[in-house]
Amino acid sequence: MLGGGQRAMRAKFCQENITAFTSIADILKSSLGPVGLDKSKKRN
Repeated sequence: MLGGGQRAMRAKFCQENITAFTSIADILKSSLGPVGLDKSKKRN
């Protein structure tokens, strides 16, 4: 069984992972969305 401190650390770890994955998803959405290929062509 997890103690109160371990539960809090586990919850914090999970929340940090969710935040990180959400940030990565936002970056990928803006890069790979419907006009994502157009963005990459304009940079070259």
